[in-house]
Amino acid sequence: MKNIDYIDFKKHKLFLAETIAFVVIMAIFIFGGIYSILFPVIDDVRRKDYDTNYLTKIYSADKADFNEMASLIEKYNIEKISHGSFVIKSEKYFYKDTLYYQTDSELTDNEKSKIADLAYELFDKYDFDVIESESGEVSFSYIAQDIDLIYCKNKSPYIDSEEYLCKSIAKDWYVVEY
Repeated sequence: MKNIDYIDFKKHKLFLAETIAFVVIMAIFIFGGIYSILFPVIDDVRRKDYDTNYLTKIYSADKADFNEMASLIEKYNIEKISHGSFVIKSEKYFYKDTLYYQTDSELTDNEKSKIADLAYELFDKYDFDVIESESGEVSFSYIAQDIDLIYCKNKSPYIDSEEYLCKSIAKDWYVVEY
């Protein structure tokens, strides 16, 4: 029978520390790899398969909330509302309850709270990435899916474009796929 020599870690403390460090680093790489593979799958399941039918359905379910949010955004001249990832911080913005509002208007705490309550409800229910207003359009966007629910008082410029798939779902409301 062959004699197996074991390492005495009490005598070789540096070797023990190196071994532990190596195992920890390898575990981080393995868990990081598993996480990077699973996260997009989990994210797609969480976000569902957003399409024109889904956006039409959620608009129909909460017409009043979407219309009120669009009117508040226009009334208070808000450019963007997000959880922070799409706000250009060099421009004027406000922060309230983890939401960032990018606007040139001075908002009171009451106005911010009114907007925040409704924005949270819409973000929580439908998981939008950002709500923004530009050139008279208010868009509720899913950035990764390249689809928006858009409120536009005038005819949407996307409706006659060959670049975009645009569907009118209600008076002044459109779904645009990029």
